[in-house]
Amino acid sequence: MIQEKSTATSYFSQKFSAVASETYPGGTYKFSNVANFPGSPAISASLITLVPGGLRELHWHNASEWAYVLNGTCRWETLFAPSFTADLCRLSFQHMGCTTCSQ
Repeated sequence: MIQEKSTATSYFSQKFSAVASETYPGGTYKFSNVANFPGSPAISASLITLVPGGLRELHWHNASEWAYVLNGTCRWETLFAPSFTADLCRLSFQHMGCTTCSQ
């Protein structure tokens, strides 16, 4: 007898690799939040791939954000704070209330 996947399992587990990416001129954006993963009402995750010269839009942080560079180099421009460049495997933190864009 085959059992169906339990509601609790589908509510609290997600294969991020199966989440569809959105494609833009500067790269791709894949996200997981309460809209596509109900078991995570307070935490979200995203995978942003920028092509060389690509730019992530200027955005406001209504929550703190951790960023990790998986490949290449990324430059963060931060309004009212020092901008910086992050190389491969660098972890960065943008606090709630700051405005940033990535390149």
